[in-house]
Amino acid sequence: MASSDSHQLVEAHGWWAGFRNLLAKENADWWGTKTGLVQSLLWFSVINGSLFVVLFFSLDMPVDARLSNAVGVFSVLVGLFGPIGAIIKVQDAIVGERQLGTLEWVLSKPVSRSAVIWSKVLGNTIGVLVTMVVVPGTVAYLQAYAFSGVFVSPGKFALGSVLLALSPLFYLTLTILCGVLFSTRGLVVGVPLSLALGQHAAVSLVPGLARVTPWLLFRQVEPMVLGGHPEGIKVMVLSTLVWIALFMAAAVWRFSTEEV
Repeated sequence: MASSDSHQLVEAHGWWAGFRNLLAKENADWWGTKTGLVQSLLWFSVINGSLFVVLFFSLDMPVDARLSNAVGVFSVLVGLFGPIGAIIKVQDAIVGERQLGTLEWVLSKPVSRSAVIWSKVLGNTIGVLVTMVVVPGTVAYLQAYAFSGVFVSPGKFALGSVLLALSPLFYLTLTILCGVLFSTRGLVVGVPLSLALGQHAAVSLVPGLARVTPWLLFRQVEPMVLGGHPEGIKVMVLSTLVWIALFMAAAVWRFSTEEV
């Protein structure tokens, strides 16, 4: 008989075995501790603090320009900082638990490997998007009104925020995939971070990449929110969703076939 402290691999039944408990654990890591509050305050300071400075120094501009500044700067800040924040936040989601032995312990329980990946993606997606998009976006909406005296269409602003959320989600799922593929933090962080930091250089060399990635999606948010009709946005959104689905499928497949 195996000792009580040894890890016994248990065959899970079904793709979603243990998903609810695993997701509850991921949510507890965000909202049962100070993590959610700290992350919210961090991104409020970075995004809304920077936006306040820009708007404060644009008070002498016409109302339309101030409104455009508010939406445009918010979109740029989320578009630039959101991916980096998502990468850093989830870098240890797989590789960290593997190195600590936590992942082996989890898999000794009646849970499926696909449920492990999906719970980490969904739990961290909720945390990342609430703290990096929803909270700063709500404050930015009020800032736009405070400095321009004009309310942006709440429906269009919400849709713009959804579009902004696609880029952090792209990098979040890519980082999870890297955590499955690689065993060192350097590669897990380095691959997606290099892509995030080098995306503008890549687009300048191959302009067509902008149409099949979320790299310049944030530039389309301002004209869409303010009533314009940005070109190519549907292709960019669809391409991003396809990339996210591919990253998820690859992560689930690889994690289901490897030894921890």
